[in-house]
Amino acid sequence: MGRQRLANLLGRSTNAIARWERGESVPHDFNTVAGLAEVLELDLDRLIDVTGVHDERRQMMPTTPLLIEPSYLEVPAEKARYQTRTAITAVVLISFGFLLLWASKELWHALVDAWQSLV
Repeated sequence: MGRQRLANLLGRSTNAIARWERGESVPHDFNTVAGLAEVLELDLDRLIDVTGVHDERRQMMPTTPLLIEPSYLEVPAEKARYQTRTAITAVVLISFGFLLLWASKELWHALVDAWQSLV
């Protein structure tokens, strides 16, 4: 398969493909790697093994995990429900945190008062 055809199939430039071939860079996003595995008819694990990326080249790869939303979140109603549940959970947790702070302050004052009554 030619560089131009591979570039067209993956939506990348021929220069990017050439850099991968020379080992000067690696694809940095999962979709490109998955597309490359599909085009070359390789298992994803096999493709990653075959590339022979050395440790110094692995450092070029992003260290942050890729965030992939579940497919059910593509439906607007489901996404809105998910965001609402997330917001409600955040409000409940923050409220609980303030309650704990208030309770610990009250407990601290009660302990100080008890100590002072003993002294």
